[in-house]
Amino acid sequence: MSADQRAFYAANHSSLARRDSSLAARVERSSPDSRIGFVAARNGMVVPSLRNGAITVPFQSLYDPSREAERLSESFGEDGCFVLFGLGSGHLAGKLLDKPSTYAVIVVERSPEVLRALMENLPLRQVLDDPRVFLIVDLPAIQPAILRAWHPVLMAGIRTSPLRPWCDAEPEYFRAAAAMVQAGVESTRGDYGVQAHFGKRWMANILANLEQAQRAKASPLPLTAARVTAAGPSLDTQLTRLRDAPDEGALIATDTTLPMLVRFDIVPEAVISIDCQNHGFRHFLPGLPPSTMVVLDLASPPVLARQSTNTVFIRSGHPFVSYLDAKWKGFPAVDTSGGNVTHAAISLANQWGAGRITLYGADFSYPNGKSYARGTYLYDFFQLKENRLSPVEAGFYAFLFRSPDIHRVKTPSGWRYESPLFTLYRDRLVVMMHAMDSAVIPILGPGLPIPQWNPPSMHAPADRPSSAWKPSSSLCDWKEFLSDYAEKLAKLSGFSSSPGRFFAQLNDSDRQLWTTLLPVAARCSFEPGGPLPGPAALEAAREWAMSRSRRAVQRSSPPLPS
Repeated sequence: MSADQRAFYAANHSSLARRDSSLAARVERSSPDSRIGFVAARNGMVVPSLRNGAITVPFQSLYDPSREAERLSESFGEDGCFVLFGLGSGHLAGKLLDKPSTYAVIVVERSPEVLRALMENLPLRQVLDDPRVFLIVDLPAIQPAILRAWHPVLMAGIRTSPLRPWCDAEPEYFRAAAAMVQAGVESTRGDYGVQAHFGKRWMANILANLEQAQRAKASPLPLTAARVTAAGPSLDTQLTRLRDAPDEGALIATDTTLPMLVRFDIVPEAVISIDCQNHGFRHFLPGLPPSTMVVLDLASPPVLARQSTNTVFIRSGHPFVSYLDAKWKGFPAVDTSGGNVTHAAISLANQWGAGRITLYGADFSYPNGKSYARGTYLYDFFQLKENRLSPVEAGFYAFLFRSPDIHRVKTPSGWRYESPLFTLYRDRLVVMMHAMDSAVIPILGPGLPIPQWNPPSMHAPADRPSSAWKPSSSLCDWKEFLSDYAEKLAKLSGFSSSPGRFFAQLNDSDRQLWTTLLPVAARCSFEPGGPLPGPAALEAAREWAMSRSRRAVQRSSPPLPS
């Protein structure tokens, strides 16, 4: 390594180590990729190239690579997040970071060895020092980076840009990277759509549940095996087996199945509910067995928390709940990312130590056109609404076809209606199952098939319950905490520079506070009167959260049963 290379590398490595010490250590242990060469452009700038035998293929313009990057940057418009497949000379990343509208630049590179070659020969500190840059060399890290870097409420769209000669040389890797980006984008868009609908409802419910949450103690059921009930139509035919199979373990019911189980005198050990909408209360109208533990998301309707003195609150991925967990009181984590309560119930059984989980009624489709098992609340609901001109069947028909992308599929036993959303739910469940050390045995019915999962190795049941389920006490009274939260929101400084740079340069404490407001801001951005731009939506969310927090403290309910 020449003196110039040592100087370049030392400066670049120092910048990378401040931002990502783990990646910097991997680069330090690497040798430069021998395929990467460097050639001089006409204006004297150094351009990385690919050595392919006797042929050298430059990655960028050999006339003026800086001007080429500037033109490309200008063509991208006002998008807020960029994914670059290949770092190259760093010129494009630098030009994008100069744009006021840029919030994040995700750079996907092939390996630490490629980075080592680039860092030894190019001045990259402008890029590596910028807090808006996410440097990725592992494919599984791409989707989490998208979720972390791209917040649709703050920024415009997301755009990808391939370093074409390099992507052509490594087609498999960069095709896989593009698929990971697409998956991250779809997941983020779906999550943003839900936030735009429920952002304020979630926050309002969380605030209303804090008083009860302060009293609740997380005590897991010591399980070696569990049964989980989903509310698909196949549960009708599986109910006898469910009742006659107590040896399959404790019964964890999804809230949708609770009324059906109560009517058939089947008492679950626990029922879980994660929906923030008030109609979830209908599942509890037929009654709640006194011995049944109620497991709720902190954003569940507060009326549900008052159904039982044996209530346990869980932590989902909501940023305000994460803030509560870190700053006020620890809550056990359950995976609610599947978007449905069956997914959460399986995660709960795994967290409670069940080495074998038997799953009933999970159809993830409408077999033979049926929506839910009989005895679930929709039957009562549509029967109350029926008349001579609109029978029960009309209600179910309208419910079935409320989604425009539903389609009919012929099966060996008949037919069923499927939709991309149901398939996504099933696929997310399968992914979670494969990350668990619990065996999952679905009782098959006419719905969308779920493959059985047998983990390659399993821990002894006594070793498996998560330590995160140990009871946790609050650090202070909930009113004191909420008053302090409102005061901290009031003291946050407003946007003083370009939104992208401002948000990236916040200290950890202020960024965490602003992040708690993102779901509310998503809702504010779609309030009547026209969409609000990112900073205005965040400011509106801050005012709303401060007002609701102070109101919650002033209007707290009388003491609840402990």
